[in-house]
Formats: sequence, structure tokens, C-alpha cells
Amino acid sequence: MLSTTSDMEAVQAWIQARVGSKITAKTYLREARRLLLWLQYERQGSKLADMRIGDCTAYLASCRTSRPTGFLAPARCLVSRDGRPFAANSATTATGRLS
Repeated sequence: MLSTTSDMEAVQAWIQARVGSKITAKTYLREARRLLLWLQYERQGSKLADMRIGDCTAYLASCRTSRPTGFLAPARCLVSRDGRPFAANSATTATGRLS
């Protein structure tokens, strides 16, 4: 059993314990963040431990759509002017830097 206080801590501990490549770790972390955001917005704040098979199926289906549900913005958009991650109104420029 992990002794973590949040889903993100659990994800980071899992990645640290099992991934050797920094590139792979970065990719896993990006995908885990995407899943956690999906849980937050599509499953009203559910935690990883609360996920059921139906949630997994719904998440995978949302990954297959050409335009994910409303909580994800274009890939380069990381932080909006009002501090919300992945919001369409971004403070990042075309180069990915904050304006």
C-alpha cells in the first residue's frame, strides 16, 4: 500500500518505482495528468481509487474522440490568464512561453 496523500503523489511514486527513462516518465506523467483532469471534470472530482470499469471505458472513449470533452484546450496551452490549466483562454504564446 502506498503512503501518499493525493492521486498525483501516488502517480509520481508509481512512475518513480517503475520507469527508467526520463522520456517515458514524462509521457506517463502527462497521460496521468490527463486522466486526473478527466476525473475532476467528467466524474465530479472522483479519485483514482474510486474508478470502476465503466469509468475506464468512458475515459478511453473520450481519448479516442477527435476533440476531447471541454476541459482540454490545444496542446500548447498550459496556463490561462486566470490561472486555470488547460483553459482555452491561454496566457501562453505560440512558442509556449507565458506572455
